[in-house]
Amino acid sequence: MISIFKTIKTKLFKLSMLFIVLLVISCTENKNTVEEQEVIDIEEFKEPLISTNKEIVRLEDADIDFMIKRYSWEMEKSPTGLRYIIENKGDSYRPQTKDEVEISFYTKNMYGDFLYSSEEDGNKVFRVNKTNEIGGLHEAVQMLGEGGKAKLIIPSYLAYGMVGDGDLIRERTILIMDIEIIRITKSNN
Repeated sequence: MISIFKTIKTKLFKLSMLFIVLLVISCTENKNTVEEQEVIDIEEFKEPLISTNKEIVRLEDADIDFMIKRYSWEMEKSPTGLRYIIENKGDSYRPQTKDEVEISFYTKNMYGDFLYSSEEDGNKVFRVNKTNEIGGLHEAVQMLGEGGKAKLIIPSYLAYGMVGDGDLIRERTILIMDIEIIRITKSNN
């Protein structure tokens, strides 16, 4: 079942990339004069791109639902699409924007392939909603206090999106993370 969704997602991705390449090529053709250049109406391309993106998100959501059902995980879903199980809420204070958090983590893709962990890479330290960390992680840490633990399924659009991280995480990769908040340092601002 997952391979069917993966095949469809791959075809949709290739179609959207082909569309973008054709758009770029058509925009960069050498024309003799400004008068001869064709004006491209972005609006005519907007709806197909939005439609394709919605379909990719829908298929990814189905993949996540299938995995949750397969492992019998009782996960909650946030309005953004983040799935989570809070194993321990931790202290009562929840990190706010600009607070610094330190977390330990273990990250794998939805096929179970190990990607990163704090054991190998050290703990992550970042400012909530103010650093270049992935959106799903910013959202998740705000649900936990110090000592809090959670299992997360982070859709690609809340992780590294259509480009990956340039290292182990490929494009459109759904991440599974186990996190624990080690420390919260409140912001002075």
